[in-house]
Amino acid sequence: MMAITISTMVIFVNRKDRINQTNSSTLDYSLKALSGYNLLLTTILAFPFFDIFMATFICRNDDDKHGDMECYKGIYFLHIVVAIIGMVILLVTTYIFGLLSMDLNPWSKVPYAAPGSRMNIIKLSFKILIILYVNLDYNVTFFWWWRF
Repeated sequence: MMAITISTMVIFVNRKDRINQTNSSTLDYSLKALSGYNLLLTTILAFPFFDIFMATFICRNDDDKHGDMECYKGIYFLHIVVAIIGMVILLVTTYIFGLLSMDLNPWSKVPYAAPGSRMNIIKLSFKILIILYVNLDYNVTFFWWWRF
């Protein structure tokens, strides 16, 4: 995830200087790929990334997510540092992509374009809360009646 984000930023910055010079098909395809990544990240791709980062933060020795690794010992601290960096990059990228998908034109051809509102932040907060609940209660003990 971090590699995709960093490479798209490098491509965007590298191609930004060449926009005024020529029409490049590489730039067009890069922007289309970035638009597709934007669409996926703001809708469904955030769930697995948030799940990976939250599972790193919330560690229990009896869960199956961490395997043989002991919680809060040794290499686990490196995993926490990488998870913090990845979570910050993911939150910033998702927020920026949410801002980029705002369009005031009612006849816009951009998919999922909408006027500016706080709905993207609210949806992102719900996604984080759902993943947080799944990681905190992986044995389904809080809402046990939902298992039926």
